[in-house]
Amino acid sequence: MRQLLTSIWIITAPVALALALLSGTPFEAARQRLDTVFGAEPAWTQVTHLYQNPELQETSHGEQPVHSLSTLASSWGNPPRLRRILFMGNSQMFAMSLAPGEGAPKGEEMTYTDLVAEHYRHGAMSNVACYRLAAPGMTYTEMLWYLTYFLNDPDLKPEMLLVQVNYQAFWNGNIRDGMLPMLRSNPNFRTEIERMAGDGKPYSSDFIDALRRYDEESALQSVAAPWYQPGTQIESRMRDFLKEVPAFDTRHQHKDSLMDLLYSGRVYLLHLTPTTARSITGARLSRSQAALEKILQLATSEHVRILLFNSPVNPRVSLYRTETDRKNYRDFLLQVTQRYQVELVDFECEIPAGLWGRWMSTPDPLHMGRAGHHKMADLMIRLIDANK
Repeated sequence: MRQLLTSIWIITAPVALALALLSGTPFEAARQRLDTVFGAEPAWTQVTHLYQNPELQETSHGEQPVHSLSTLASSWGNPPRLRRILFMGNSQMFAMSLAPGEGAPKGEEMTYTDLVAEHYRHGAMSNVACYRLAAPGMTYTEMLWYLTYFLNDPDLKPEMLLVQVNYQAFWNGNIRDGMLPMLRSNPNFRTEIERMAGDGKPYSSDFIDALRRYDEESALQSVAAPWYQPGTQIESRMRDFLKEVPAFDTRHQHKDSLMDLLYSGRVYLLHLTPTTARSITGARLSRSQAALEKILQLATSEHVRILLFNSPVNPRVSLYRTETDRKNYRDFLLQVTQRYQVELVDFECEIPAGLWGRWMSTPDPLHMGRAGHHKMADLMIRLIDANK
C-alpha cells in the first residue's frame, strides 16, 4: 500500500506543480518585479502591437516559415509580373523600442520594412512587391538557407535582395528548429542543402547538424510504440487529458517568459547588457564570413541584384570591443563586395541618438523608435529607387 501511495505521489506531484505554474504567470511577474526594482522604462515603450500582413512578412520570425512561404509563392507566382524585393535581417526589421518623448502607441505600428512595402504597394511603382524575412538573431547560415530555398522555387525567386549586415551577428550560428520542415517541402532545396553540407566550408557544419536533427526527428515520428504497451496507453490518455486543459496550450509562452526572466537577471544582476561589446574570432567568425560570401556568390550567379547594407547602430553604444574589430569587419565587407561587384551601403551612423529606444535601463543598441523607423524607411526607398 505504501509503495502504491508513493507511486501515485511521484506521478501526481509533478503534474500538479506543472498545472499550478501554467495557471499563473510567475515568471512574468518576477521579471516585472525586477524591472520595477531597477527602474526600467514603461512596458509600452517596447511596442507589441505591430503591423501584421502575411503577404508582406514572414510572421512567425523563423519558427514556422513553411506556411508563410507557401502563401507568398501563391501571391508572387500570380500575374501581373511583380518586381520582387526580398529583405533579410534580424529583429531590427520587425521590432520597435520607442525613444524618449515618443508617445504610447495608439494602434498598429509600422517598422521601416513595413513602411517601404506600403510605399510601393500604393505608390506609382505598384508593380513592386516587398517581403521581409527576419528573425531574432538571424544567422548568416540561416540567410543562406533561406536564399537557397527561394532560388529553388521559380515562384519565390527575387529580383532584388537586400541583406542586413551587422558585426555582432557574426557571433551567431546554427539553423533554428522551425526552419527544418522546409527540407521536406521542396526536394530540390534539400538536394542543394546536402550539397553545401558536403562542401567542407565553415558553414557546412551548420547544415550537417540541421540535416541530422531533421532526420532524427522524422525517424522518431515514423516509429510509433505498439499501442498495447502500458506506457503507450498511459501517455496517450495523459495527452488527451492535457488537450482539455486550457493552460497547457500556453506552455510555450511560459517557456518564453522563463527565458526573459533569465535574460533580465543576466542584465540586472550580472551587468551583461545588450550593449556589451565583444571580439568575434575563430570558428564563429569563419562560419559567418563564409556563409555571407556564399550568399553573394549564389545571388550573383542567379542574376539576383543584391545589396548589402550595414545596419544602423545606436550612437550611444559600440558593437566593437576594439578598433581592430571594426577594421577587420569593414575590411572583410569591402573585400567580398568588391570580389562579387556588390554594392555596400553604410547606414551604421545614419540614425541620430535621440531616435533610439532604451531597454532595461540601458540604450537599446539595435531597436529604433517611431521616428527612427520613418527615417530608415526614407533611406531605404532612396536606395531601392537608385537601383531600379
